[in-house]
Amino acid sequence: MHKLHAVAAAIAVWTLVAQGSETTLALVEGRIYPSPDAAPIDDGVVIVVGATIAAVGPPDGIPYYLKEAGRQMC
Repeated sequence: MHKLHAVAAAIAVWTLVAQGSETTLALVEGRIYPSPDAAPIDDGVVIVVGATIAAVGPPDGIPYYLKEAGRQMC
């Protein structure tokens, strides 16, 4: 199931890159593994602006982006 979520997120990001837009996308309600040594972030958010990951963390840590973003549940 985690592979399916990763594939869906990759497709969403690739679609934004292919469009060449500066669209802001929030990938929400996912489990994020920021690094092999760090604890996972449950119910996390990844913010993508255009083709760049702009923020990663819990939803209360990045409220500005959430207001501006289209949302995609992971």
